[in-house]
Amino acid sequence: MSSSNENEKQAPEAETTSEASEVKAKPKAAAKSEVVEAPPIYPGHYAQLLMANGFSPTPLGNDAVGIEMVSIQANELPAVAQCLRDNNAAQFDLLLSVSGVDWKDRLEAVYHLYSTKSFQKMVLKVTAVDDKIPSVVSVWQTADWHERETYDLFGIIFEGHPNLKRILMPSDWIGFPMRKDYKVDDPRLVWNER
Repeated sequence: MSSSNENEKQAPEAETTSEASEVKAKPKAAAKSEVVEAPPIYPGHYAQLLMANGFSPTPLGNDAVGIEMVSIQANELPAVAQCLRDNNAAQFDLLLSVSGVDWKDRLEAVYHLYSTKSFQKMVLKVTAVDDKIPSVVSVWQTADWHERETYDLFGIIFEGHPNLKRILMPSDWIGFPMRKDYKVDDPRLVWNER
């Protein structure tokens, strides 16, 4: 093909006119202020198991990877932990972690449980009452250091813990560094230079 034929087959360029620049955008319609209700959260397998055993869990749905989450009252924690460990329908024989959350208006402990028999996981959330939650070291020995770390960073007091003392911060540290009201510019942050 000759170059003149190639030029003829190309689409002609669009011409710009003053009319094109005068196109006005249509105003957007005002958004309706509708309240969309979240769908109800139905109790999952483990929430139903706890209800069948006389507890009053609050189902929280599943997390991003499909693990069931349940919230319970702090006073029920030791009995719920024992039920989840010993019940054949759960068999959560391993506590993977205990972590703290500061929601400004409350402190919460989050327990990640695992069954080495069924390979299932679940998340248990407990709101502290006056910064206190019962310890579950008697149910899962791995709670020992996890509860100490959560105490050290968030100030949650795990009642009944056999050795609740700081594990990360120096023993004379004042305050709890992971709380939202903790001051970042605190001079104690350079404790190793004293």
